Amino acid sequence: MVKVGRNDPCPCGSGLKYKKFCIDKIEVSDIIVQEKAKSMSDMILEKLKSFLKYEDVEILSSEELIDKLIMMGFPFDEDKLLKDIENFPSASGLIEHWETYYDVSKENRGKDFPIYAIRVLWERLIPKHKYPIESINDFIATGYKYQENRDSINVSDAWLDAWEAIKYRLKKEHSSIDSFHLIYPGTFYDFGFYFSEIEMELYNAGLKESIYFQKRLDFCKEICHQFTDETEDFLHNYRRAIANSLFCLKRIEEGVLEFEQLIKDFPNNPWTYIAYGDEYGMPFNKEYKDKIRAKGLYEKALLVTKDKEERNIIQVRIEDLDDDGIS
Repeated sequence: MVKVGRNDPCPCGSGLKYKKFCIDKIEVSDIIVQEKAKSMSDMILEKLKSFLKYEDVEILSSEELIDKLIMMGFPFDEDKLLKDIENFPSASGLIEHWETYYDVSKENRGKDFPIYAIRVLWERLIPKHKYPIESINDFIATGYKYQENRDSINVSDAWLDAWEAIKYRLKKEHSSIDSFHLIYPGTFYDFGFYFSEIEMELYNAGLKESIYFQKRLDFCKEICHQFTDETEDFLHNYRRAIANSLFCLKRIEEGVLEFEQLIKDFPNNPWTYIAYGDEYGMPFNKEYKDKIRAKGLYEKALLVTKDKEERNIIQVRIEDLDDDGIS
């Protein structure tokens, strides 16, 4: 019980001083202030409603997050988290499951706090390759920010982190991009396009640090191994990148074998011969320049192409060779 003084805030909640508002309406001696401050747990729950960003939740300690989840009705258990992430690839999906499992009311709590809290705990307690969809989306978005600054190394690192988490959920039956999308419904990227961008950025990073040519080689092999039911053009592009990566790593014999196998598997695809010719006509390692060999491969490409634009591309390469005095 507290008596209201003249200069105290008015108990009606107006925000004005008591003497300026309700002093004439109610006798001071008759007022018993109803404590406006709630219990500690209610105050915390009210505070959680103000969390609007992941970053606001991320600054809390794991102990604080767990205490708040328990206060909301989620009896957090690390062993259960470890078990449940195998069946729920996203933090939002896991929270929806727990709301049902624990019969938790959605009232009196911030809408997004449990999702952010679980995601933060997931990232702290679980290895990176098992991260949720929300984290994968962030890795990809981070890569695009680095891409704006042409920072191919940091782009590659962020996107390979995303790929490691993506791979964890893949099974043998996910042999096409479309089937793969079924296990990651919460993502908003065109993964066919995104994978091709990883390959290109890994090449750009390799021009700066050769280790990224090896990472590109590994990535392209994994793509070809996983998505066996994709189109011929899709697989051909990644196999060409594999052969090119081998040349960039000075593993020439392996690169030659890869290109020769590509010719057997895709005899009517001119880009096999164009890419193969480029290894000698415009090589990454100048010591492998061989104008005669390059020209022979470009001419084979001319024999199989029926596309006018492709013919122009090939002719330009041949002309460049003729203008180059290096044999």
